Amino acid sequence: MKSSLECHIFRLLPKTDLLESLKTFLIHENISAGCILSCAGSLNPAVLRLSDHDYGTYYDRPVEIVSLSGTVSTEGCHLHMSIADEEGNVMGGHVLSGSKIYTTAEIVIGQLPELKFTRQPCLISGYSELIISKTLT
Repeated sequence: MKSSLECHIFRLLPKTDLLESLKTFLIHENISAGCILSCAGSLNPAVLRLSDHDYGTYYDRPVEIVSLSGTVSTEGCHLHMSIADEEGNVMGGHVLSGSKIYTTAEIVIGQLPELKFTRQPCLISGYSELIISKTLT
């Protein structure tokens, strides 16, 4: 599906929760369909759910955000992140609550105003998966 794109740029401050702050921003700006275009910053700690795990892995040290990507909406987010430690080792996974901004997080979200993202349980994957629909104008 096609949509125009509007950009939102903002900064998160130290000690704020990355995921919870993103959710609050989405609600405040009423973003019903969006994507992460860019994120530069750092975390301490970081919490990621690694592939094929049903629990989070806690990184209790400063890490750089190498990438943040995913779909976002007021009805749910699906975000993956890569982080690098002090030696440049990179880890990645599904973003969980508990990842706290260390120095900053400069984020650009692309809003897709003609679309709406919702999530519904999928019998095949076992997770709530993305449903894309057109907004009524």
